[in-house]
Amino acid sequence: MREPQNGSAVKRDKYSYHVIRKNKHFVLNGIGQDTLVDFQDRQFQTPASFVREILDHYLEAKGQKFAGHPVREILRNRLPASLKQAVLMDDRFLIRGSAGLTAWTHCPWIVIMDREVTKSPKRGLYVALLFRADMTGFYVSLDHGVADTRAIYKSKTAEVLERRTERLRRILEQPPEGFSFASPALKAPPKSDGALYPQATIVSKFHSSKDQIDNAAIVADVSSALEAYSVLIEGGGEGILRV
Repeated sequence: MREPQNGSAVKRDKYSYHVIRKNKHFVLNGIGQDTLVDFQDRQFQTPASFVREILDHYLEAKGQKFAGHPVREILRNRLPASLKQAVLMDDRFLIRGSAGLTAWTHCPWIVIMDREVTKSPKRGLYVALLFRADMTGFYVSLDHGVADTRAIYKSKTAEVLERRTERLRRILEQPPEGFSFASPALKAPPKSDGALYPQATIVSKFHSSKDQIDNAAIVADVSSALEAYSVLIEGGGEGILRV
């Protein structure tokens, strides 16, 4: 358990990450580009609608200029903002999305982090939306950071990640309903950033691009993943990542 700066203990029960589901849409400004549906004609956007835009247009976007691209904007700002409102997360949660640092990544992602646990997807535990490299679907998942582990363990990174993942799965005992302990098939090229994500995925649930992307399902799955997140923190998951 972490201590706040004022010295008082933070009490967090096992299911403190449970969130209230909400069906109300909310307003986001439009951006519009020839390769995308004009957002200015669709004022009300949900996480599901932004996920659909990514699945439908990310591969096309990778052949275009990276800086300022609307798909990059969706991943960096619009989807994180809509997800935070839809799941009713408070300011304790930090949400980040990425299409890559300076160029398009193979497997874009959104991560949801408890600030008391981590403020960077390079380390610690977090909930994620992980997109397959071929955009045939995405996963709602519970993961731990890859980058810092890779910097320390080099060629042994995959082995270390897998060992930690198995220990974290034992804390959970079983995945949330509809989720699996099986590693996600992200289809990332070998040696790419996404190639090690499966070894660092504790639980996941797949959503196919062939199916309707349902907003209520995304909200429910993120809520379930956040509950599992709480169980891991209370069960000492942070300590496993420090060994």
